[in-house]
Amino acid sequence: MDSISLHELASRIRGAIETLETEFWVVAEVAQANLNRRSGHCYLDLVDKREDELLAQMRATIWKWAFQKISAKFSLATGSDIAAGMKVLLLVEVRFHEVYGLSLNIKDIDPTYTLGEMARKRRETIERLEKEGIFNKNKQVQLALLPSRIAVVTSETAAGFGDFLNTLKAGGYGFRVTLYPAFMQGDRTEESVVSALRAIAKKAGDYDAVAIIRGGGSQVDLSSFDSYVIAREIALFPIPVFAGIGHERDESVADMVAHTRHITPTAVAEFLVGRFQEFEATVDDCSRRLVQRAKDLLFNEQYNLRHMTDQLVSRSRSIMQSAQHALEISASNLDSASRNMVIRELGAMKLRGQKLLAGAGKLVERKKHRLQMQAGVFQNLARTSLKSEIVRITQLGAVMPKGVLRLIKGQRERLGSFGSSVRLMNPLNVLMRGYSITTKQGRAVTDAAALDEGDILTTRLARGEVTSEVTNLVEDMRKESDG
Repeated sequence: MDSISLHELASRIRGAIETLETEFWVVAEVAQANLNRRSGHCYLDLVDKREDELLAQMRATIWKWAFQKISAKFSLATGSDIAAGMKVLLLVEVRFHEVYGLSLNIKDIDPTYTLGEMARKRRETIERLEKEGIFNKNKQVQLALLPSRIAVVTSETAAGFGDFLNTLKAGGYGFRVTLYPAFMQGDRTEESVVSALRAIAKKAGDYDAVAIIRGGGSQVDLSSFDSYVIAREIALFPIPVFAGIGHERDESVADMVAHTRHITPTAVAEFLVGRFQEFEATVDDCSRRLVQRAKDLLFNEQYNLRHMTDQLVSRSRSIMQSAQHALEISASNLDSASRNMVIRELGAMKLRGQKLLAGAGKLVERKKHRLQMQAGVFQNLARTSLKSEIVRITQLGAVMPKGVLRLIKGQRERLGSFGSSVRLMNPLNVLMRGYSITTKQGRAVTDAAALDEGDILTTRLARGEVTSEVTNLVEDMRKESDG
């Protein structure tokens, strides 16, 4: 059997490769990237995958003399360094070494392919979410009126997280923040963010909202949030998700499917504080309107009570006066009628007496007695009628004030809460604070110029009165200066 050494085989392979075209533009995914700071060389592991199946894998090197140019070109176009997880288009030179085996030397890179690949991935994610009908699902979740229990997904060392906490603290509303750490850039972003969201979902009842926040970053860094897995997790999340991924120009798919999108972590915190400030302003406005409404109602009730009291008093007086007038008329009519009857009967008796004087003495006496009895009956009738009217008017007078008092008592009970204000206006309370009222002949004295020596004054104190005589007058000097 013919055989060759391993070295000879390697040499034949090397020779065969060198006879072929050795430069190719290759599409691959960066599985790992390591920059040797001391030598300046960058070592890459490149892979080709179909979904989760590994189809090919090779080592590649960007030598120091080429790395500075390639790295600067890529960073200028994408805003990021070459890193694991990126899909790139590379110009490679195939090399084979008998000891180190097959490798690729990277001579150039096309950053537009990486950007285009990110755009394609973003577009496919959006189309897939829309096709599944979940793109706007998280936006439809009801946000609590005052969301104060916030779960935060971010790196615990991120500067944006500190800004977020400081803004909430400055608002002064007592927010409760729970951190769920995650990588916010690089190839571990997708896995760690999804893991954090799923941990929060298990305790969804403990929170009002989730905030996914990070500081600024490059467009490539932002591409991690175009991931279908992250976007789907956000879209189906059971409580509102706020996105504060920190990019003003570009909107990630995570921003699009979140309940509310803000350009920075600070903006997320300001939104939360603003919800409380708006609610507080609404409460203050309602309080002011309620107080004003109460004042208006009180004023109207007081006016109505005074008006009703005046009407009742006036009506009672009118009824009493009418009844008294009617009684006086009835009494007068009865007295006049009885007198006229007596006069007529006496006149008739006198005429008959004159005609029958001779033998009618006894008849006259009987008539006279009869007339006297009738006069007594009429007088008794008049007195009885008068007494009945007096009793009726007295009863009416007793009933009416009681009705008025019951009405006034009811109204006073409605205004009981305002009684203290009325009592403060009692002049006796003013006297109790050391003040007094001086009167002359029943009128209050406010000017010494209205008095003369020898006038007798009465001074009313909180307890008792004092009578004094004016012996000396001193007028207010201000009047003279004003003149």
